[in-house]
Amino acid sequence: HGHTALLKLDAGSHQSARLHPGWVKLMVLSGELKIGDQTLQSHEMFMIPANTAYTVDALTEVYCLAISELDGVELAR
Repeated sequence: HGHTALLKLDAGSHQSARLHPGWVKLMVLSGELKIGDQTLQSHEMFMIPANTAYTVDALTEVYCLAISELDGVELAR
């Protein structure tokens, strides 16, 4: 089973490369963040395919909604 979470990221924060066993959909509610080389702004969505490594950088304070297909996360090497 997956889950849905409301996330708050502080401006300038960085999340190391990670991957999930299922897809993850992110909707930016406010702020601006970078996922890999994609920059997302308020009201934009992004889908991360299953088992795809990615990093997250908050360019400003960010609130986003994360919906995952399956539970679990693994730090990429």
